[in-house]
Amino acid sequence: MSLKTYLNMWLEDYVKEERSERTYIIYRDTMLKHVIPCIGNIKLSDLKVVHVEKYLRELRKIKNNNGSTIQLNFRNLKTALNKAVKLQLLNDNPCRFVEMPKKNNFKGNYLTAEEFNLIYNSLNAATYLGSSFRVLLDLAVETGCRRGEMCGTEWRNIDFDNKTITFDKALIKGEHGWKIGRLKTETSYRALPLSDDLINQLKKLRIKQLENKLTFGSEYHLNSFDGIEYDLICIQRNGKFMVPNDVRDRLKYLLKRNKIDKNIRWHDLRHTSATLLLENGVAMKTIQKRLGHASMSTTSDIYSHVTEKMDREATNILSRTIKQI
Repeated sequence: MSLKTYLNMWLEDYVKEERSERTYIIYRDTMLKHVIPCIGNIKLSDLKVVHVEKYLRELRKIKNNNGSTIQLNFRNLKTALNKAVKLQLLNDNPCRFVEMPKKNNFKGNYLTAEEFNLIYNSLNAATYLGSSFRVLLDLAVETGCRRGEMCGTEWRNIDFDNKTITFDKALIKGEHGWKIGRLKTETSYRALPLSDDLINQLKKLRIKQLENKLTFGSEYHLNSFDGIEYDLICIQRNGKFMVPNDVRDRLKYLLKRNKIDKNIRWHDLRHTSATLLLENGVAMKTIQKRLGHASMSTTSDIYSHVTEKMDREATNILSRTIKQI
């Protein structure tokens, strides 16, 4: 069996069946665009460390490939070959003996509390667009949810009595358009508490959406995916679902209008949430759970720059305390 034959089997029989469609597409693109053209014709049983290192050298030659991209592609190949070992098609995984490519130190960008409030207060709460986007901004920062999670959340996911929100699905781009799919990882499935203020905002938004439904009548858009109707929170005035790029573009517009010269993505509201929590003394383990990270190392690696700042402040506190004695 060639590596190409195995990878195609692995994608169709295991990844497609067991993982989300988005994960399947990422794995498939890695294998079809990079692994198979480079080393796909090698027999699986003949695969050696030298072949994996050749693959990594070819990745480094691709324009705009940074350390993080190369590391992701390497991890994807390693995952595929780990399955081959479990299936007893390969004695050992050659990736095990290859040094993990170095990735660039990632520092998530974020808004300060002052910048967030500037954007928030620039929205006209008297309009549906302004008031609904206020809710989405609050939801993003208060829960740290991903934009796909937010766009896939239904009203049934809000427990108004217990003041919680449950994330259990996401709006994702599949091969044949937008669909409701599974979340990124098992730890992404989570329930989080909501503040009294956000609960009240959500109640008002629900009322406005029901009023809009009466106003538009038969022209009101009902959102169905794969024959199932979803009562989504993140919708336009006519009921049509919003895609992740819609909320991203709206945020970019607000940043420009408020003269905030930062390259802020919607995902950076997630970083804003975690950064503000860390700076206010919330434990890293709690933040890991709120963000839905699979491991503590993921959280600590991303927010190491924040903990460095906190360490410096801790030193200053000790210094001031000692000198007062």
